[in-house]
Amino acid sequence: MTEVPEDPQPEDAIEEAKRRSFLRGLNIGLLSASLPTVLIEVGWSFCVSPRYESFFRQIKVPMPGLTLLVLNNYPLVAALLMLGVVGCGIATVVWGHQKRTVLLSSTLLISSILWLPLLTIAYQLPFMSIDEGIGPKRTP
Repeated sequence: MTEVPEDPQPEDAIEEAKRRSFLRGLNIGLLSASLPTVLIEVGWSFCVSPRYESFFRQIKVPMPGLTLLVLNNYPLVAALLMLGVVGCGIATVVWGHQKRTVLLSSTLLISSILWLPLLTIAYQLPFMSIDEGIGPKRTP
């Protein structure tokens, strides 16, 4: 009679390997989604923001606080987003199977997704203030 050899890996080790590979795959997916998002937004910030800044200086409209905040800080935010991509890339290579890197990559993706609407709203606020000041006042 032949004996059946014991399984070299116990059930716990297999489950741990599945969990680690799932976390690594999730982390790589989040990073691969945030990388093009950050690159597009940083490029868009540096291409569009100087044009809006010079345009707003020419038409001399009152600038809302959000617009001033974005115009003054878009290089800093772009640098932080690029630094975040580099940091997430390094963290994925070194600690890709841990939950904290998934949290780091998802934070980068969410912050990069939220930057574009903030930028768009900030650049449209001066136009809204001009639009509200034109035309006859309506009285109910």
